[in-house]
Amino acid sequence: MYAVRHTVINRVLKWFFILTAAPDAVIGLLMIVCTDPFARFLHVSPPEHPLFVWVSGLMILFVSIGYLIAASDPPRYRAYIALAAAIRWGTAVLLAYAMWRGLLRHPFTALVPAEVIVGAIYFYYAARVRREASNA
Repeated sequence: MYAVRHTVINRVLKWFFILTAAPDAVIGLLMIVCTDPFARFLHVSPPEHPLFVWVSGLMILFVSIGYLIAASDPPRYRAYIALAAAIRWGTAVLLAYAMWRGLLRHPFTALVPAEVIVGAIYFYYAARVRREASNA
């Protein structure tokens, strides 16, 4: 059984992980429930057939649920935390590419460095949990 000390920094990192999963869940739900208004908010044309948007929203929702599962027992699911860091960095790359191609408006520019920073914090959290679990 793995053990992680319940220090203040570990609690803060765990709550940061949980709180950053919440916007993903909201985005996933908005993509499923309010496809057209959400597309207008993003300044993209609503799809003619929203099935692929619904599937994408469902995947985002499942990923956010996965974040919550990983936060429930960080030592056991530490690989998921590292995977979450990779997902955040991949999201940053895709957002930057979409803005470079003119597919997203510039108000979303702040999301790129935010995703990079959140990914770095996730990676630090995963490394910290791994280190503490191996020392236990």
